[in-house]
Amino acid sequence: MRLSGLSAAEADFVGREFAHFVRPRRAGRAAVDVLVRVQERIPVSALHRRLRRWLSWPTAPGPRGFHFVSFFARVPVAYAFERGLCLVGRADAETTIEVLYVIIHAAVGECLDLRGVHRLHAATVTTADGGGAWAMVGASGVGKTTLLWSLLRDPATGWLSEDVALVDAALRVRAFPLRFAFRGAAPEDATESLRFQRLGFGTKHVVAAAQKAAQVVDAADLRTLVFLRREPRPGDPTLARASRLRAAYSLARWLVVGHELPQIWQLFIRFSWKSMAGKGRIARSRVRTARALLRGTRQLVYTLPHAEGEAERDVVAARLRALVVGASSKLLQSINPAPNARNRRFNRGK
Repeated sequence: MRLSGLSAAEADFVGREFAHFVRPRRAGRAAVDVLVRVQERIPVSALHRRLRRWLSWPTAPGPRGFHFVSFFARVPVAYAFERGLCLVGRADAETTIEVLYVIIHAAVGECLDLRGVHRLHAATVTTADGGGAWAMVGASGVGKTTLLWSLLRDPATGWLSEDVALVDAALRVRAFPLRFAFRGAAPEDATESLRFQRLGFGTKHVVAAAQKAAQVVDAADLRTLVFLRREPRPGDPTLARASRLRAAYSLARWLVVGHELPQIWQLFIRFSWKSMAGKGRIARSRVRTARALLRGTRQLVYTLPHAEGEAERDVVAARLRALVVGASSKLLQSINPAPNARNRRFNRGK
């Protein structure tokens, strides 16, 4: 992905966001080669204007192989990925950054999808005792980032993802370390943070991923799914086995559909009959991966009580940290036995 027309602030933020993935360009054709150019005005087609006005529909075909998309009802985008070009209308810096974030995720993510590597809405760590990777799955604002930061205070804990985990049907999870985004104030031990207004999510305090770069793990076997839920009342955190119905629903929502992830926009970013066959293959592959996760991992529910102060939040996080570092592996075995031999076929080729 090549970006042009960005202000210094926009380029700096995007560079921080994807710093782990910056590599020297290699000879030969890249899997994704798109120039994303930010400019003052985008010539929007008359059809697109009518669809937006009459139906509030965000996408429409245009001339010369272009498609038009309106992001967040105010940022026009004209793209022709087959030609390797995407034009973004300039808005305020925060909105432009968010649109770039979605476009990069969607373009690169579809390439990964076609290779059988899919995005799960989860923060992921590895355990110090070699127990594989844990994925903390849940909605935005449930506390994934706060728990993740607390877990990473133990230098022996490895880090794979903050919000988007890359998984496949072989139960392999790959590193995707992006910045930490806290809804509340940034932790006191964060040496650097900035405020960022994300549409629909309010103000977030963003901490660069470089602060935990030493703990990044390239890949690991995914052994445990922890579905997070928030209790509105104060109390003690609880851990229980997840029902098969809850686990299936959560994976359908956070993996197959990709709710609250940029991949939901892929239908709009490449809406054409030509691309529907590829999207069908992606959907089937996501379903296979969800089934593999259901059969080959432990599924737990961790209920987080309402916590007002930072001290209370630390207590909640400490409970899960004790589990992750292997302090109660016997308890986990009693809650949900390890996957049986029938499911080991999903782990072939590791």
